[in-house]
Amino acid sequence: MNENLFQKATLAHSQNNLKEAEDLYLKLLNKNSENHQVHFLLGTLYLQKKLPEKALSHLKKSEHDDKDNPHLLMNLGLAYKQAGDMSLSEVYLKKSLSIDPKNADSLNNLGSLQLSKKNYIDAEFNFRKALEIKPNEGAFLINLSECLFILGVKDEPINLLLKIQRGSDFYQDAQTKLFNIFYETKNYRQCIIIVENLKKLNSTEYCVLAQHNLGIIKFKQRLFDEAIDHFENALKKDKNFGEAKMTLGLCQLSQYQFKSGWDNFLTYQDS
Repeated sequence: MNENLFQKATLAHSQNNLKEAEDLYLKLLNKNSENHQVHFLLGTLYLQKKLPEKALSHLKKSEHDDKDNPHLLMNLGLAYKQAGDMSLSEVYLKKSLSIDPKNADSLNNLGSLQLSKKNYIDAEFNFRKALEIKPNEGAFLINLSECLFILGVKDEPINLLLKIQRGSDFYQDAQTKLFNIFYETKNYRQCIIIVENLKKLNSTEYCVLAQHNLGIIKFKQRLFDEAIDHFENALKKDKNFGEAKMTLGLCQLSQYQFKSGWDNFLTYQDS
């Protein structure tokens, strides 16, 4: 293998320069089409790009020479899930765990698959096992919280999400999940606190979400003028936010603002 080329490829991959990494991996395969390590890395890259057919093509070539690699087997499971083959996805995730039962990522991914299949009891079991290995992993905390909320558990989903502190890569997702829980349980006071937290984040996406969520709360409370202000603020930041446009239209119609109300509502309906 051309070591210099390989190092450049893996460095680009580690820095998330996927196009550069892809080109370099393909150059390496042109020199040696049987290199299972490069096939594994390129398959993983295509998995990141959500190109499951390409991912499977390369990962399967790597499997021929590296069939006992739990990470490879896990990635095959994820690729089959992306491709919509849930049965093979589960087969490969379980193969990964048969080799490394303490692979927390495989446990979490198997739990996510089971959650999508509404197999909530097994999903909960695997999320809890993953958290025994990595107790503070944000993705695992969020997944277990979602599963427990579906099962009707009241306090634990909130407590799990509150473990994810500001500075975590998963903080914004955790705050959004908390908002959804408080909103569905009609705890609007807590919803507003969560929205204020989201507004403090330096992210256009979450500023838009914060304004939209405040608008929803005010709309449910029939405070239509305040709701309109929040939806309009959301649309100033993202004019293509269809859900905000539709609900703004409904608010305006409730206030007899028929022209603008129908314009906003029907624009969303036509999109």
